[in-house]
Amino acid sequence: MATIPRKYVEPPTRQPLPYSLVSMAEWRDVTDPHVLAGMEWQSLCGNSATALDYCVTGAPLPATKVDTGGRDMRGANPFTVYAEVDCSPVGTHWDKGVADARRLLEQSEAHEVERAFWTGTAAGVTNTVYPRLAANSDVYDTSSTFRVQLQAAAVVVTGSTGVTPALGMGALEDAAEDCYHGVVTIHVPIIAIASLMHRGIIQRDGSRLRTIAGNTVIAGAGYSNTSPTGAAAGVGQAWLYATGQVFGYRGAIKSFVREQSFERSTNTLKAIAERTYVLGYECCLHAVLINI
Repeated sequence: MATIPRKYVEPPTRQPLPYSLVSMAEWRDVTDPHVLAGMEWQSLCGNSATALDYCVTGAPLPATKVDTGGRDMRGANPFTVYAEVDCSPVGTHWDKGVADARRLLEQSEAHEVERAFWTGTAAGVTNTVYPRLAANSDVYDTSSTFRVQLQAAAVVVTGSTGVTPALGMGALEDAAEDCYHGVVTIHVPIIAIASLMHRGIIQRDGSRLRTIAGNTVIAGAGYSNTSPTGAAAGVGQAWLYATGQVFGYRGAIKSFVREQSFERSTNTLKAIAERTYVLGYECCLHAVLINI
């Protein structure tokens, strides 16, 4: 019986998670490629205050006005996410390999961006990506004209013992709002999303997830669920982090020419697609451990 050859078809299209870091961050157009080497910005953090009215005759003197706002320089380092597809150097596989590497990157980069932003690890090297979420110490770059903060230590709002989801989210939002005075971003590892939504603590709001208070929620499949010290959460527990608005820049996807991609030791063409990211957030970093 003759064997009928199977026909090649394209694989299915992978859908990215709609509430991921890549989906929810404020992305800005790269008008100057130098920004992909790292960025600095001036954060305006702090409180407002009140004073007594001094316009009415006989009213008490106004309270002494003091500086209530803090301006400081923040910075972020770049990291690059890549995907690789190996090809035979014989035949016409190269163009297909380049296209496959690009598609693989587009389908999987969100996970790697989240992992780098949570852990600060890139290419297996720790303490490389700044700023990150899981951090227990401040890091400054004093080599430039201004003292630039690359990393803030996360403030754990309820201690190292896990608390109920409602208590934990409430304490986290209270601390973050007291610092930021605006819509904060709650970073939740994917393992905790079902529990928080089942309790009504997180709800869908159009194309976003929000807390009952209205804060934005990022559901990160690549978020590593570790403490500020890097320790993994216990079974049935999850670390949540809160920051100010997350923003950043990402470059175009870059591929390499055939001559740059030949691995002579294995006689293999390595089609690589890569994209560079720079991510930062405003003002505040808080954390809480919940029992899910």
